[in-house]
Order: sequence, then C-alpha cells, then structure tokens
Amino acid sequence: MNLKKIKSDLMLALSSQLFTKLLGFVVAAMLARHLDKSDMGEFFFAATYTWVFALLTELGTGKYLMRRIAEDEREVNSHLSDVLSLRVPLMATSFVLMNVAAWIFMTEQQALIVLLSGIYIYSGDLYFTFAAVLVGMQRLGYRCATSVVGPLVLVILVTIAIGLDWNLHQILGCYILAHLALLGVTVSLIWVKFGHFEIFRGLAAGWRVARDSFAFYLILFLGILMFKVDTLMLRAIRSAEDVATYEAGYRIFEVSRFVVRPASMVFFPLCTRMAVRGQWAQFRSVFTKLMAVCAGLGLMMAVGMLLLGGWLIPAVWGGRYQSSIEVVRVLFLAVPALYLGFVSTFMASALYLERAAVRILFVCLVANIGLNSFSISRWGAIGAAWTTLITEVVCAGLLIAVVLFRLRRLAHGTDADAVTRVPGDETHEVNDLEVARGIAENDPSV
Repeated sequence: MNLKKIKSDLMLALSSQLFTKLLGFVVAAMLARHLDKSDMGEFFFAATYTWVFALLTELGTGKYLMRRIAEDEREVNSHLSDVLSLRVPLMATSFVLMNVAAWIFMTEQQALIVLLSGIYIYSGDLYFTFAAVLVGMQRLGYRCATSVVGPLVLVILVTIAIGLDWNLHQILGCYILAHLALLGVTVSLIWVKFGHFEIFRGLAAGWRVARDSFAFYLILFLGILMFKVDTLMLRAIRSAEDVATYEAGYRIFEVSRFVVRPASMVFFPLCTRMAVRGQWAQFRSVFTKLMAVCAGLGLMMAVGMLLLGGWLIPAVWGGRYQSSIEVVRVLFLAVPALYLGFVSTFMASALYLERAAVRILFVCLVANIGLNSFSISRWGAIGAAWTTLITEVVCAGLLIAVVLFRLRRLAHGTDADAVTRVPGDETHEVNDLEVARGIAENDPSV
C-alpha cells in the first residue's frame, strides 16, 4: 500500500465532499427562507419520489463498474459501454413510467413538480455512472474536480432566481441546468482521457451486467430506502409539514456522511485488489483501523450535534423549524452506527459478500417499516428519527459480524462459500476470489 497516496486521496475526497455539501447547505438555506414550508415539503417529497424511481435503473452498476475496473482496468471502455447498454434504456423507461404514475395518482401541480425533479435527479444519477469510472481507475483528482461543477452552477443560478423572486417550478429549472452541466463536463472528460465508449452495444451486454450487478443494486436500494421510507411514510400518514420537519433534520444528518464517504472512494478499489491477491492480513488491518477511526468520528459528530443542534437548526433553516431540533439530535445518535455500517457494507462487497449484506439490509428495512407504522402515527417526525436510530445500530452490528466471520475463515483457508458464475461464461461455476486472482496473475497493472 502507498500510504502517502492513500492519505492524499482521502484528504482530496474529504475536501471535495465538504465543499459540495456546504454548497448544498447554502442552497437549502436560501430556499428555506424563500419558499413556503409547504412548498419545501412538496419539493422534498418529489425529490424522494423521483430518487426511488431512479434507483430502479441503477441496478448496482456503480459498484459493479468500480470492481470490474479494479480487477482489470485495461478494458475500462468496454466495462463502461456494457453498463451504459443497461442503464440508458432502463432510465428512459423508468422516467416515462414515473411520470405516468404521477399524473394518474397526484394533482396536476404535484405531477409537474415530479416531472421537473425527475429531469435533474436522473441527470445527476447518470453522472455517478461516469464518476464510477474515475473511482475504479483511482483518478480521484478528476472525480473530485467534476463533483463541484454542479453545486457551483446551482448556487449561482439559485442566487439569481431568488433575486428575481422565482417560484418553485422556475427554481427546479436551475437544478436541471446545474445537473446537466455536471453530467456534460464529466462525460467530456472521460471521452478525452480514456477514449471512445458506446452508449448501447446490445441487449446481451446489458443483460450480462444486470445479472452480475444485481446484488450491488439491492444493497444500494435497500440502504437508501431504509432512510427514505421515513419521508414517504410521513407524507402518507401525516402531512407535508411533518415531512419538512423531518427532512430539515435529516438533511443535516445526511451531510454528516461526507466524513466517511471518501473511505469508499479510496478503500473499495484498494481492498478489491487485496482480495484479488489474497492479502487477508492487510485487509483485516485496514478494516480494523477504519472501524476504529469511524467509531471515533461518529461519536464526535453525535456529541457535537447534541451541544450545537439548538443553534444549528434555526441558523440553517430559520425560526419556523424549531421542531426539527430534537429530530436532528436523535438522528445524530445514529451517526456512529451509520459510519460503521457504511464501511462494513463496501468491505463486504470487496469480499464478494454482497448477498449476505442484502439479507441483512432487507431484514432491517422490514423492521424499519414496521416500527415507523407505529411511531409515525403517534409521534410524527421524532418517532421516525428514533426508528432510524434503532435500525441503524442493528444493521451495523450484523454487517460487522459478517465481515469479521468471513475474514477469519479466509485467513485459515476454510472459506468456500462465495460461488457465482464467471461473467460471460454460462457453463462453469467457480469461486469469485479465484476468478479475481486469475485476472491479477495475468495483469501486472493490478
């Protein structure tokens, strides 16, 4: 391991995450003061609704693409073309179905908000497919540079929009332009730096990716849905104002993840290469150290919010959001578990344990829905926050146990559980780790 490069990449990724999150906060604070609370609630709900539909098209292709490139970066354009062959047709179909459902089941006003939100959400989601190429190639400088384009453009446009007293629909146009700028810059960069890729190379390529990436998709979808189900259930059981109260706290909670997200950019490709080479002692050392660092950072964040939450919420969202103070304090109690669960999830994927992670997340999602159906009807937004705390703690504990158990078996040479098909080969079943090692032995760049 090149410790100097790891530290440099971590600082770079952390800095870009912090910068983009701060810009997002600036925009949110501006809008909270410009728009009515009910409009903010509709905005949050539409973003959540469209995000769920967009996730249906992701199918875990981001993590799949990172791992495929980490295993064999010589075929980066081929891997990207295969993924786009799946994503582009699915995104077009999903976008149409999402808006048809909105126009049938929602008011005309809500459906229009969903349409506009869908354009910017889908553009931003497609960006992450191209960003996965940069992460898999360990070009974090490019990844971080492109990530700030959208937020910078958005801050400028929203500032102009508020000065002109634009309404929610016009402001959503600003979001659309910002996300299209982000996508355009990133696509152009990859085309120039890594060469030609295809948007669609056939159904067979798309089907092959879908088959091999589906477990990654389930991890992503279940993990995000476990958060977003709170918002959806609050809107269904309570009101748009309850959604705004919860989301005001949740948005700050979500921002706290900028501290741990860089770990995935740096260590997922690195640990995949360790798995390729069978370097289990080094893998366990990295995992243990990451757990200790994340636990400490999480505790610091939780204590900080307990002390500063009463000041931060009014400062960011204004005096109308006093009820969000207790929500954010409860949510931040879950930050240590959130960090540990996040790291354990991508470490499990590096060990080809995504199916075990899927089972854990599914059980926790079911528990989350069951607890929310009870707590939201009685206590509203604060009940949803306590449910998040409980399920995050349970989820993190189970994920950590699974990773440690697998590492112990691998270290003693007793693990033979991870069986899957070789991509593109329908006739043989082999161990995933052996496939990866075979790639490494024939590729000096790994």
